[in-house]
Amino acid sequence: MPFFETQLEVIEAAIWLVTIVAGVLAGWLWARRSRRSLTRALSAASAIVAEGLSSGDQEQSFAAMSAGLARLFDADAVALALPTGDGRLACVGSYGYPNPESKFLQPGEGISGHAFVTDEPVVATDVSKSEHYKPDTPGMKSALSVPMRYEGAVIGAFNVESSRRRYRVSDLEVIVPIVEQVTAVVQGSRLRRAAQERATAEKKARQELQAVSA
Repeated sequence: MPFFETQLEVIEAAIWLVTIVAGVLAGWLWARRSRRSLTRALSAASAIVAEGLSSGDQEQSFAAMSAGLARLFDADAVALALPTGDGRLACVGSYGYPNPESKFLQPGEGISGHAFVTDEPVVATDVSKSEHYKPDTPGMKSALSVPMRYEGAVIGAFNVESSRRRYRVSDLEVIVPIVEQVTAVVQGSRLRRAAQERATAEKKARQELQAVSA
């Protein structure tokens, strides 16, 4: 008994096979394009981070990185939200935010505070419909925030806002690896600065001790 009893069944089977092959091919092409897009984005981000590191002190470096990443993400505003000694989150190394030095968030406040506390990205495709978004810069339509993780701990949040682009969950595929790069640079810079401050304090203590002993 033949597997296909009618010509119609043969045609239907052929159409089904072509559909399956086309779907697999489309998926392969999409994945290949996605990998290429991710590679290009990571390469661009690496160049931006390297350029930022050559911009001077820590604050200037972070600000330069934020400005470069704003161009990469088609954003109007970018900021690193890092915890301060009193537990608040400070807007550090920002781009596009007015008076960033005076901006502080409580953990859980705004999308940055929420990402910091929950260790989960927050994507506000439409900020007007987001329960976590805290209006700060006029004209923003979309925003997202990604927790900055270092050695298993959340050390801050990376925030992006745009008046033109609509960020979606799919954007995290590109943005999260870039935030990982930025986090490693930020934490390394902070550790070096802390080490320099300790060395300066120890040198001062030794000099004072020698002055007393003389």
